[in-house]
Amino acid sequence: YFLMIHSSVYRRVLPVLFLGISLAVVGCRGGAEEDAGTEETGTGRYIYSAGDGDSVLLFWASADTGELTYKKKFSTGSQSGNPTLAPHPNGKYLYVASRSQDRVAAYSIEASTGNLTQIGSDLATGAGTGANKLLVHSNGKYLYVLNTSAVVSQINIDQTTGALAVMSPATVAITGAASGFHSGAISPNGTLLYGIETSTTIRNMAISATNGKLGMIMNFNVGYTCRTAIHNLAGTYLYTSCVNAQPGFRIDSNATSGVFSSAIGYPIVREGRYSVANSTRTFVYFQTDYYEIRVLTAGASLTVASVVDVGNSSTFDQGVIDPTDKYLYIPRPDSKVIQQYSINSA
Repeated sequence: YFLMIHSSVYRRVLPVLFLGISLAVVGCRGGAEEDAGTEETGTGRYIYSAGDGDSVLLFWASADTGELTYKKKFSTGSQSGNPTLAPHPNGKYLYVASRSQDRVAAYSIEASTGNLTQIGSDLATGAGTGANKLLVHSNGKYLYVLNTSAVVSQINIDQTTGALAVMSPATVAITGAASGFHSGAISPNGTLLYGIETSTTIRNMAISATNGKLGMIMNFNVGYTCRTAIHNLAGTYLYTSCVNAQPGFRIDSNATSGVFSSAIGYPIVREGRYSVANSTRTFVYFQTDYYEIRVLTAGASLTVASVVDVGNSSTFDQGVIDPTDKYLYIPRPDSKVIQQYSINSA
């Protein structure tokens, strides 16, 4: 362990074999299996990471320290190409999609060991190409797959078994020229979905309260290539990270209609390739291409609370914060490590 100077964040590095680029945090009471019939003592959470090729890695995160312990590797079979992951809100299921194929798989999570068991067969998403982002609705009923082909797949989740079934239609037509999705987000109130394209466009979609189906609202051209987006709890601001030496943005949003009205750039978060926020959305953490984490106080404006040097040994990918807002985990796939941070709540 060591302290990062002028920072509220402590860092520890966990070496990992076959590390991929997608992390999923699942809450639980028990422990994680190391060998058959062996469980961790104490409380904590499971963290799953995409592995190289067709695998998912299981970690145990201590509730006391946040420290990760590598446990085991699961084969995902056909879900190859560094799969992308998303947990169900109830912590019982994990969804895995291939970045190179149009399929998604559902897995049940054994509460006492963290073991994964596939539910049924892989589901064809109807997209034709692979998934870059999986989004599970907060009500646990719907799964959305944002694909590299600029198509969004919409899927129902069985509330009893966690099994998946495509809606009708299986995909959402995107109006206007589309370049494929890099990532996306669902608004805190569950009524809106934002698709972040690999170009300069954000696609705003309404989520039906009746059946979860999507409907286009508008296309918003930010003018720069965005990568991730985070909505404040009130639904009035969307914070975006952008690449290619461009600033981050605060986009004004109508909380009811989802319509964007203006975008204000903040050079203080230039080159923000990934972003993650705490549960209250009072702090946003921008992972920049300058190998740093910019901790920002979020509101009507963005101000820098601290800057953390993460080291320039390799690229990093989308981080996750555990539900207690105490720990941040960032994968560094080139170096095969996960960096672990403790967060000062102030």
